[in-house]
Amino acid sequence: MKVAFLIACAVVLSAVPVHSADGDKPAKPKPPTFLTIETAGPDYVAQGEYLNDWGGAQVIALGEDRFRLVTFKGGLPGAGWDKETRTEIEGKRDGGKIAFAGKDEFKAELDGGKITITTANGGPYTMEKTSRTSPTMGAKAPTGSVVVFGGKGAGEWNGGRTDDRGLLMAGTTTKRHWKMKMWTRMRKVKMKLVWKWSQGMMMRMRRRRRMRRGKRRKGMRWRV
Repeated sequence: MKVAFLIACAVVLSAVPVHSADGDKPAKPKPPTFLTIETAGPDYVAQGEYLNDWGGAQVIALGEDRFRLVTFKGGLPGAGWDKETRTEIEGKRDGGKIAFAGKDEFKAELDGGKITITTANGGPYTMEKTSRTSPTMGAKAPTGSVVVFGGKGAGEWNGGRTDDRGLLMAGTTTKRHWKMKMWTRMRKVKMKLVWKWSQGMMMRMRRRRRMRRGKRRKGMRWRV
């Protein structure tokens, strides 16, 4: 009788669906990546550089409708900034506008490609959006140089491929090997929540470096 009861219990339990704790958790949505202005949304349009007679400013999109305004006295970095006066102010989207508030009654509002600023000393002051172009943009490579990618073809790359826009795709290495320092120009990519992800990655890298330093120091003491 006991055997028959145990068998019946086993049959009933096998018929009951069992879900793991991990299965109950909804999968985290993957942060979307945008490569064109048309699909990037209002954050991409808002971020960038702004100028007036006092100096310059940079608007950085942080995701989740949050922004950072960085002001530079004299002009933008590499174009007039005095390298001393630099202020960061946090802001948030409010409808179609972005509002910033800082110390000394600093208030700024970004709307329609213009930043309107008021402070305890006066205002309103206006900054207009600007777009800088590198003086080397479109310049020809010096005579005798090796062009690894010039916008056409990927013959210098192992398994190199270009997309329908003619841009070199990731996941490839150069066929030649060099020991050098290289400066590259890259297309700006808009990613939601990329700030949080990059900050977390930097913190992990710092922890790893500290751990490696600690191991090296222990090894040095041991050898001594």
